[in-house]
Amino acid sequence: MDPIVPTPVADQLFGQVEIELHHEGGTLRVSGGGMPTVEIRRSPDTEVATHVPIGTRDPARLTLLVDGVEETLRPAKGFLSRRSYRVEVVSAARDCRYVLVPNSSDTSRLRRDKRRLGVWQRRRRVRHSRHPRQRGR
Repeated sequence: MDPIVPTPVADQLFGQVEIELHHEGGTLRVSGGGMPTVEIRRSPDTEVATHVPIGTRDPARLTLLVDGVEETLRPAKGFLSRRSYRVEVVSAARDCRYVLVPNSSDTSRLRRDKRRLGVWQRRRRVRHSRHPRQRGR
């Protein structure tokens, strides 16, 4: 795995967003557009699980910072069901709770205090040279 994987993403709401995963260093950073900078850090002495992008799902070994303010991060254990891979954030600064729950192999729902904010969809690599709507024309 590459040590740092920068991924620029065009978001409809926030514009250009930069996602940087440093698997070996144990950090995930999301910034850009009109959104707050979010960083997840893995404790340096953590045994790294290679199948987990940040290296662990143990909440005691992870720190979440939103614009420099520490928030509570609660990833579920991750086992057989999709729901077991949910991630909960309790924000004292914003007085609310966020939950990201996978609902298919390619999508996850984001909720704030039980209100649906949106659906995240994994971007697939397109192998065709033409735009999908132009195929078959």
